[in-house]
Amino acid sequence: MSKREKKKIKQEEVLKKEPIGLVSNIIAWCSFIPFLGVFFALIAIMLGLASEKEGANRVVKIGLIGFLYSLVVYGIFIYLALQREAVIIS
Repeated sequence: MSKREKKKIKQEEVLKKEPIGLVSNIIAWCSFIPFLGVFFALIAIMLGLASEKEGANRVVKIGLIGFLYSLVVYGIFIYLALQREAVIIS
């Protein structure tokens, strides 16, 4: 290998070791916002999976947890709404 090829490989390794950006982390944490959180979670998961940088797995995990949190919250709201309607009808 020539010096130029070694230098290029070294630069690629350095780029992969750089942490993922602040914007990706903010989007991932916004996945816990009710209603809009689902959209932020999906964006964070896509950004994390598309990136090879350090911390990408963390962004995917935060986005996934935020998505599941939104599903649980919406499930509780729907359950309570159906219970309320069942009481009114009875």
